[in-house]
Amino acid sequence: MPDWLIVLLIGTLVGIIPGLFGVGGGFLTVPLLHVFAGVPLHLCVGVSSSQALGPVTTGMLHRHALGKLEWRIGLIMIGGTVVGLLLGIEFLEWATKSAGVWHVFGRDLPGTRIIIPCTNLALLLSLSALVAWEYRHNRTGSGEPERGWLDDWHLPPYVSLPELQGRRASITLLQTIALGIGFLNGGLGMGGAIVMMPALVYLVGVDTHRAITATLVVSWLNSIVGTLRHAWLGNVDLELVCWLLVGGGVGAKFGSWLHDQLSGRHLRGYFSLLILASAGLVAWEIATILW
Repeated sequence: MPDWLIVLLIGTLVGIIPGLFGVGGGFLTVPLLHVFAGVPLHLCVGVSSSQALGPVTTGMLHRHALGKLEWRIGLIMIGGTVVGLLLGIEFLEWATKSAGVWHVFGRDLPGTRIIIPCTNLALLLSLSALVAWEYRHNRTGSGEPERGWLDDWHLPPYVSLPELQGRRASITLLQTIALGIGFLNGGLGMGGAIVMMPALVYLVGVDTHRAITATLVVSWLNSIVGTLRHAWLGNVDLELVCWLLVGGGVGAKFGSWLHDQLSGRHLRGYFSLLILASAGLVAWEIATILW
C-alpha cells in the first residue's frame, strides 16, 4: 500500500475522533504514524498537533451551525493550556537531546522512544479504567454525574457558568486542569484533550455533551499555538499534514453527525473503548520498539 494512502486512511480514522468526542486525536495519530508509516516520533508529535486543527475546526463549525457552540469554559482554560503546551514542547525538545541512549534487550535505543510510549500507555490505561468503571456504575442512573468530585474543594476565585446550569466553578481548578492538559499535548503528543473531557465531567460536573464542546474549543486553540511552535522548531512535515487533513475533514464531519445521535452515557462508554484500543496500539508500538 502506498505511504500516502496509509497516511490518508490514518487521517480519516483520526478525524472522526474530534467530531465525536471533542478531542484532537493526537493520542491515535502519534502511534499510528510511527507504527504504520514509519514517521520519527518528534515529527509525529508536531504533525499530530498541526493535523488536529483541520478536523477540530470542522467539528466546531458543525456545532456552530446547530447553535450548540459554547466558548466560556474554553476561554477560561486557554491561558493554562497554552502555558502547559509551551512547557510540554520545551520538555520534548530537552528530552530528545538529553535522554541519551538506553540499552534495552541488547539494543541501543534513544531514551524518548521508551519514555514517551510508556507514559502514554500508563495514562491511557488509567483513563480507560476510570471511564469504564463510571459507565458500569451509572448504568441504571440518569446518565450524567450529578456533581463534580471536586465540587467541595474551595479554590477561589469562582465563576458561574451556563455549562454547569448556573453553579459556580473554581477558576483555579479549571486552570490547573488546563495546565496539565497543555503539557500532555505539547510534551507527549497524545492530545491532552483526551484528559479534558473526563476531567470536566467527573471533576467539575459538566454535562457530557457540553464538556465535549468545551474540549473541542480548547483543542482548536491549542492546535493553533502548537502548530506555530512546532513549525518554528522544524517538527512539521507539510506533505504529511496535507494528506492527514484531507482524510481528517471527511472523518470529522461524520464524527459530528454521529455525536448528535448518541446519549452522554453512551458517548462516555464508547470513549472508554476508544482509549482502551489506543492503549493496545501503544502497547504494540512498545513491543515493536523493544523486539
